[in-house]
Amino acid sequence: MNFLPHYNETIVLPFGATEAINLLQRHTGNAYDELPVVGHAVHFNGKVEENRFRISRRIQKPENFLPLLTGK
Repeated sequence: MNFLPHYNETIVLPFGATEAINLLQRHTGNAYDELPVVGHAVHFNGKVEENRFRISRRIQKPENFLPLLTGK
């Protein structure tokens, strides 16, 4: 029995890995940054590295449950 919710899903995108990483990097910022990145909106907080990412949705007010997305 799991006490915390757990869900796995595989998403296949219509473009290559390099383009997917670039899009994630462009829309992911640091959790402590208050200013938006010039030229595009920041929708996620977290880290996007060469072969993996760990992000969550950027929120304006506290929430009790916020999903963490991890991938490679």
